[in-house]
Amino acid sequence: MNINKTTIDEVLDISDEEVLVEDDESEVNNSFFENRYHGVKVLILAPHSDDEINIAGNMIINLSKARAEIFVAYSTNSDFDIDASIRAEEAVNSLSILGVKRDHIIFLGYGDTYNGKGNPHIFSALEPMTSPAGKIETYPAGDFNDYSFTKRGRHSKYTRQNYLQDLKDLILDLKADIIFCVDFDKHADHRMLSLMFEQVMYEILSRADNDYNPEIYKRFAYSTAFTAIRDFYNENLLETKRPVIGNIESYDFDIIDRANYAWNNRVRFPVSENCRETLLENNPIARAVFCHRSQHNNKNALGIINSDEVYFERRNDNLIFGAEVEASSGDVSKVRDFHFINTDDIDAAPPRFADYLWQPESSDKDKCLTVKWKQLQQIEQVKIYGSIDENSGIDKLEIKFDNTYTTVIQLPIKGTPYELNFLDKIFACQVEFRIIETHGQNFGISEIEFFANRESLRVIKPFIKITADDNFIYEYFIPRKVSRIKIDIYRFHIDKPVEVTAIGGSIERDENNKFILYPNNDNVTVRAEITDEPGIFDQIKIHRVSQFYFWQLKLKQLFERIRKF
Repeated sequence: MNINKTTIDEVLDISDEEVLVEDDESEVNNSFFENRYHGVKVLILAPHSDDEINIAGNMIINLSKARAEIFVAYSTNSDFDIDASIRAEEAVNSLSILGVKRDHIIFLGYGDTYNGKGNPHIFSALEPMTSPAGKIETYPAGDFNDYSFTKRGRHSKYTRQNYLQDLKDLILDLKADIIFCVDFDKHADHRMLSLMFEQVMYEILSRADNDYNPEIYKRFAYSTAFTAIRDFYNENLLETKRPVIGNIESYDFDIIDRANYAWNNRVRFPVSENCRETLLENNPIARAVFCHRSQHNNKNALGIINSDEVYFERRNDNLIFGAEVEASSGDVSKVRDFHFINTDDIDAAPPRFADYLWQPESSDKDKCLTVKWKQLQQIEQVKIYGSIDENSGIDKLEIKFDNTYTTVIQLPIKGTPYELNFLDKIFACQVEFRIIETHGQNFGISEIEFFANRESLRVIKPFIKITADDNFIYEYFIPRKVSRIKIDIYRFHIDKPVEVTAIGGSIERDENNKFILYPNNDNVTVRAEITDEPGIFDQIKIHRVSQFYFWQLKLKQLFERIRKF
């Protein structure tokens, strides 16, 4: 069955066929890989063919093996300078390696642009625009009909509103349990999809009759993948590094540690066993990259492949979506629109952030915002986000609950949230926010989140992962002369005591209560386990090897590098 030959309803009623990635039943070294997601739908939202790898290459493989049903949707036909049919077939070849079936690939069919090449970009197109490829409406990519034609029997003109409507219809048609979406990258098409996805999700989540709350993860396809440090050729795979100035030709480092993009709060997922191969020719992520021949981007595999895959999670259970919000002045909708950032110029480089803050008018003496519910709400956590402009902010913000609880806070700089946590849950029907003191011109509130529980229910189950030097480790190779290793535990939404044991070594705690492994054999097995939940565990192997092993590996990698590049 092919999506361009059927209605969207037929696509959603597919049979339970085997995915193309073989199930590796031997991989049970981590509770993450033991979990099965049969019947779970996953949607990958990518702007162009090849971005599916940058956004979720490893997670596609992981969840395909776990029997989830994976859909990949491209917002454009990737036709900026290459024919859409070529890019579509490359996507098919790439996704077949990752584990996605051809009839689970969807093209919205919009025009591929680049910063300043849209004339205007569809982001600001109130009337139909012409893409660089000379198109004015969605069209088939090879033998894949565009989504609008599949659903409605007609193509969509290239306007912002049509793009929004197609994206919203697709999301509601599929109703995926988990969505992985591109974040606000350097490329205008990436920014467009990121911002339009957030607008669509706000429209969905704020509906009075909404019954759809997907688990959402967003990823920078450039700075944490496409243009990340090309550090593949090492003795062991390294973590995805925090983007830094001078490392990449991108501004993403300037977003990290602003708004909800706190690097220490990033979500890190393990990578499948076959994605840890030390040579590219054996690694499915690399082979998927190589399928996109027209892009000549083989070297990007050296930055995409790491020991983890990094995302920023977006919670969908914000109680403010069911509230009425009023303000003494200013556009109060900004505090609940699901946008932490926004722009009035999608092409600007560096980006120009605008239109994302509630800011009262200068003549407003009250500067007050009120959130009201018709029924009593249980609240355990409140997060308030300010301006990402580090030279502007709110120095005093009074928060008053109608249950008599009152506090005055200062919002952190760079838009990072102030967290108000209640050990004992409180109940309220109304919360009032009053700005008392500010500095700079761009102060304001970008988003307010109310959560009934500090942790929400998730489709992806809690897990832990053993790390060394903050790298996720699996089969870890070290020189024989190493006599001790500091290890730590990464936790995905579980905060309980962990017991760590070793076969072939001993475990101690240092003065900072961190784990120290003392290997006394060449092969050591280390197991970490949640004390009262033995089903949540991680087990890794550490091998002490001679220098000759590393010389051999380096030689093999050198020969491969010469052959490939």
